[in-house]
Amino acid sequence: MSNQDGFFSFRTFVVSGIVVIGSGVGIVLYQQYVFAQTQRQLIHEVRKLSRNVSKLESQLKKDPVALSASEEEVEDIFLDASESEPPTLKSDVERISPEGGINGRRPLEILFAEIDAQMDDAGPENLRAANETLKGLSNTEPGNAEVCWRLAKSFFLLASDDLLINPSNDGSDDQKDLMKKAFEAAEMAVEADKQCGEAFKWLAIIRGSITQYLPIQEQIKSAYDIKEDILASIRLNPNDSLSHHMLGRWCFSVYSLSWFERRIASTLFASPPTATLEETMDAFLKAKELNPKQSIDNCLYLAKCYLCKKDYNQMVSWLREGLNMKGSSRDVRICCYTDLKSKEEMKQLLSQYQSYATN
Repeated sequence: MSNQDGFFSFRTFVVSGIVVIGSGVGIVLYQQYVFAQTQRQLIHEVRKLSRNVSKLESQLKKDPVALSASEEEVEDIFLDASESEPPTLKSDVERISPEGGINGRRPLEILFAEIDAQMDDAGPENLRAANETLKGLSNTEPGNAEVCWRLAKSFFLLASDDLLINPSNDGSDDQKDLMKKAFEAAEMAVEADKQCGEAFKWLAIIRGSITQYLPIQEQIKSAYDIKEDILASIRLNPNDSLSHHMLGRWCFSVYSLSWFERRIASTLFASPPTATLEETMDAFLKAKELNPKQSIDNCLYLAKCYLCKKDYNQMVSWLREGLNMKGSSRDVRICCYTDLKSKEEMKQLLSQYQSYATN
C-alpha cells in the first residue's frame, strides 16, 4: 500500500465533503447525499414563503389595522405557500431554532434553507454571501450550534474553493486563516450543543483537513480526536451515509499505515490507532446501504478494500459500478471535477487488475 494512502497523508484524506489536498491540488467533494429532489422542492417552497412573509411585513407597516382585521387572508397565504410542501427531514434546527414571526426578523429556518442552498450551489459569490450572512447571525445568535457549524462549513468551503481555483496557492496564509476560522467555529458548535450531529461531522471534516499543516506527531494525536468526532456524528445521526463513509476513510487510512509510520506511532502511544479491513469495509458498505447511488468515491474505496483482500472479482465489480454512476449534477467545478478524478483512478485500476478477475 502506498504511503499516499497512509494515515499521515491527510492531504489525501478525502470524504464526500472533505477537502482533497494532494499533489498541490485541493478539491472539495461535497455532494448532496440524501433526498436531493426533496431538498430542491423544499427550498423553492421556503423561498416562496419568504416572499410572502416580506409582503406581509410591508403591508403591516402600511396598513396595520386592515391587516389585523383580515386573519383569514393571512392564513390563506401561508396555506398556499405550504400546500405542496414535501415532508421535511428531522434535524437539529427543530430543537433550537426560535419561533418565527412577523416582527421584523425572518425565521432562522428560512435563512438556513437559503444559506444551505447557496453553499450547495457553491462558487465564490454564493460562498461569500453565505459566509457574510452567517457571520452576522453568529453575532445576533451567539451560542447557536446550527449557526456555528454552518459558519464552519462556509469558511471551509471558501478555503477549498480557493484551493481549487488557485492550486499554486496551496497552504497560503489566507487559506490557513480560513481553515483556522472554520475549526474555531466547528469547536464552538460542538461546545454549544453536544447533541448536534452536524457539528461533530464538520469538526471531523475540518480537523482531518488541517492536519496537513501539522508535524507527523501531531497528525497521529489528531487521529483519536477525528475518530471520536466521527463516531459522535454517527451516534447522533445514524442514518447519515456521509458519516459512515468518513469512518470508512479513517479506518482505511489507519489500516494502510506503512511500517515506518506504525513505528513512529508506537513510540508516541502505548496504543496507537488501529483499524481492521473488516471494519473498514463495514463502514463503506453501511454508507452504500443508506444511500446506494450516493458516491462514486465509496465504490472506489470498496474496490480498494477488495484489492487488499486480493478478491479481484469483487474489486472489478465495484469499479464497474462506480464507473457506471453518473457524476454529480451539483457544482460542476467542484463535485464533477472530483468525480472525474475518482473515475480516472477507477479506470487505471480496472486496466491493471481486470485480467485477474475470473468473471
